[in-house]
Amino acid sequence: MPSHPKRHHYLPESYLKRFTRQKALWVYDVETKQLRPQTPHDTGAIGYFNALEDKDGNRSFVIEEALSEIEGATVQVMQRIEAREKLSDEDRHTLAHFVALQMLRGPDCCGPLLRSSVTWHAYGFPSYSSINRPVLFFGSGT
Repeated sequence: MPSHPKRHHYLPESYLKRFTRQKALWVYDVETKQLRPQTPHDTGAIGYFNALEDKDGNRSFVIEEALSEIEGATVQVMQRIEAREKLSDEDRHTLAHFVALQMLRGPDCCGPLLRSSVTWHAYGFPSYSSINRPVLFFGSGT
């Protein structure tokens, strides 16, 4: 059984790294009204945020795994952009997919949409009410 990381980023670490200086970025804490340096590893992450949990406490990481695939493909596109290389149609599609997902994957996003009627049976969850919080499934469309 493969191990899965506890820390799930809703702001991808690979994306945040592009805004660092000396391996840190500046984060403004709205609660304390303080500005502080912080590593991308510790920014924009919540424990098991993308994991689904059934009524027996079993976790599925299908969302985290799908997001990881998209992020990996996007890193390559970002490298091509930074190198000022011409992007293919597939590159543009990958980048558009990544940007669209960023709009949907944060903790405060799309409440009513995420709480809409979804069939969970295919993933082994008896009903939506067995999920601790709202989630969306993403696929490559292929």
